[in-house]
Amino acid sequence: SSGINAESQSGFTGSNYGFQINPKAIELNGRVLDPPKMDPNPKNSVQRGAWTMSAVQKSGEIPAKVKLGFVCLLPKPRYTKELHDRFLEFIFQRARALKINIAGENPPFIFSTIQNLGPILKGMQSAYNFIILDNDESTYGKVKLTEFCTKRTQCIKFQTIEKVCGISSNPKNNRPDMNTMDNILKKLNAKIGGVNFGINIQGLPQKIFNEPVMIVGADVTHFTRSDQKPSIAAVVATSDPSAAKYISRVKALYPEGEKMSVEYIRDMKDVMVSILREFIQLNRRPPGKIIYYRD
Repeated sequence: SSGINAESQSGFTGSNYGFQINPKAIELNGRVLDPPKMDPNPKNSVQRGAWTMSAVQKSGEIPAKVKLGFVCLLPKPRYTKELHDRFLEFIFQRARALKINIAGENPPFIFSTIQNLGPILKGMQSAYNFIILDNDESTYGKVKLTEFCTKRTQCIKFQTIEKVCGISSNPKNNRPDMNTMDNILKKLNAKIGGVNFGINIQGLPQKIFNEPVMIVGADVTHFTRSDQKPSIAAVVATSDPSAAKYISRVKALYPEGEKMSVEYIRDMKDVMVSILREFIQLNRRPPGKIIYYRD
């Protein structure tokens, strides 16, 4: 049969266990939903699967004279002053275009190692810091653990900075990538209390926003397989009617027994109670509905 032929060609040995696989995939009818309308700027829309944005809805605030700082975990010869100055120029250029207020005194720039990152961040005058990562895959998780007891950070890879600045070994691909720069700045704006965009709930066919609703998302990241280092759980929940602002909680999950990582979120009840209390404080009432997504 065609199923057996498909098995012999692919090397699959399902027939040895008494079953066969039909090579014809199941066909299902589906539909493509129109994206929600954005509020208030009609120029903000979805094109080819990506949001286009002329400006953020509301800029966040960094309450400090020195708003931004930079810490590089790469060696000095790798990350040059010329590259840094160009990256900084694009940051402020696109921030002005998106109307994100991050202008302040000259941002400090320091080279460090991951071992010294905590003391370095505590000693910096800047309130929000970009961390230029080294090539160690475990560094990201270590930076986020350091953030618990220091200051807000935005991790960025060296390759991403090159992409933003239009540096590539391929001469056909050496144009500055402002879409990537805009995405970085929108992350920053959300972290400092700004609103990038809101959903125009009047245009939605569903009526889930007729009363206060909280949309919750939860996931666990395993940045290293070790019984000595934790998995990182994150829970975020929307806190306003247009699903633009959110409450976040991050929790370190240390493995137990012989396990190398933890996937379930311990004490999730306490996490949700904390989020609900903050939601009630912001909205003067609890949500009428909770929609929960777990990756």
